[in-house]
Amino acid sequence: MTGERILIVEDNSPLGRMLAGALSLEGFDAVHVHDMDAAVQHMKGNVHPDVVLLDLTLNGERDPEIIDRVHKHCPDVPVVVVTGDDSRSTYQECIEAGAHAVIVKAEKFAHESIYRAVFSAIHASKPHKMITNFGKRLGRIWAGEPEQTLPPQAFGVTG
Repeated sequence: MTGERILIVEDNSPLGRMLAGALSLEGFDAVHVHDMDAAVQHMKGNVHPDVVLLDLTLNGERDPEIIDRVHKHCPDVPVVVVTGDDSRSTYQECIEAGAHAVIVKAEKFAHESIYRAVFSAIHASKPHKMITNFGKRLGRIWAGEPEQTLPPQAFGVTG
């Protein structure tokens, strides 16, 4: 796995840089931003992230709609929540709001748990993205747009 785009939304700059660096070492294209406004600007760009790693509390305020704000701009992108709150109610709230996973910040912030959550989110979203893309393609065909086809050689067919 290389090149998947990870958007890290974390107001703690040292932690955000550490996460971006660790994920970059694993082959991900990781970008760190400090707040939700910067995240929205990034998501409005031409290249959507494959996963959003999201701090639940930004700049000292917890926004109950924060996961919805991500999905408003990137509906098919899995969100992995990172939080200092280890309560069951927070976990349930995040999952019910559409988070793929919730990771609790701790003294020994586990690099492996971040990697596993991101890896899982990427692979869980692939079938949905394939179905969405197929549906869009069928819609274009139905609308009468010309279909691009590959020559038989692209499939190993010769002669």
